[in-house]
Amino acid sequence: PALVGNLLISVTLEVLEFIRVENIKILVDHLCKKHGDLLQAYAPRFKVVEGLLLKHLQNQECEAFPPEQHTAGGPIAPSGGVDGRPGRQRSPGREEDDDDEAYFESLDEEDDVAGQAAPQGTDSLTPEQQE
Repeated sequence: PALVGNLLISVTLEVLEFIRVENIKILVDHLCKKHGDLLQAYAPRFKVVEGLLLKHLQNQECEAFPPEQHTAGGPIAPSGGVDGRPGRQRSPGREEDDDDEAYFESLDEEDDVAGQAAPQGTDSLTPEQQE
């Protein structure tokens, strides 16, 4: 008998999890309104039930404050980068200039000069490094 009870609990939790993940609003609403007290009682014991109650609260909040009407919950407007693709945006007050690129190019040149000054042969290698 305990095996049947455990199986029934597992299947019930799976169904509740499916309803929550797929956000079947009619079922979430019905379950939480009709059986809210029972779900509240088992929420500390089962994370699935806690998640279902949370989903119900999120759905109620979404109905009260539709994302289309409230900018805080609305979709993020795409920013036009180079060639219309989304990209980085510069801080206000910063203009496109070549100072940034020139700085990094100068670092590359310094690396090239340092690389040429270092000996290229195996004379500076220890015997262990040569093997």
